[in-house]
Amino acid sequence: MVHLVHEIFAEFRKAPTRETKIMVLRKYGSFQFKELLNYAYNPGIVIDISQIPTYKKSVQPAGLNDMYLLYQGMKKLYLFIPKHARYVAKLPVNKEQAILSTILSSLHTEEAKILEDVLMKRLKVDGLTPKLILEAFPDMPFPKSAVEEPKKEEAKVEEAKTEEKKDLKKKREPKK
Repeated sequence: MVHLVHEIFAEFRKAPTRETKIMVLRKYGSFQFKELLNYAYNPGIVIDISQIPTYKKSVQPAGLNDMYLLYQGMKKLYLFIPKHARYVAKLPVNKEQAILSTILSSLHTEEAKILEDVLMKRLKVDGLTPKLILEAFPDMPFPKSAVEEPKKEEAKVEEAKTEEKKDLKKKREPKK
């Protein structure tokens, strides 16, 4: 049985500990789910779209429109990823918008929202980070910067503060 991604994320959010969150990820760790996480959290994957198109939102309850799942819609995302092996060329905006509108319209509303967030690289799930994903799936092709970036940013902030302090000390010292 294929689970809807929003249901997987709901179960993930309810998991009380880091270990149980990892267990939830592994429980649903199909190729398609890992690919979704890769598209969402791998900074090396650029999704080249102009904007999210307007589309007709599904009114069917979750599970009734299983004929077209998020994973099936993801099969066409290569059209928008310049570094993908199957990418040919940038599509005209009208064709890009038509394809995206068709995919998004065919999904359950919550699944469509997740895909929108993946496309715009703004997927936020409480507790889900590239580091945790790598713990659950060590074979994920994340660059090291995806995991180490917060540390680098903290180091840059500390370095800037140190430079600021040095500048203040120089300004306070009496001139000779």
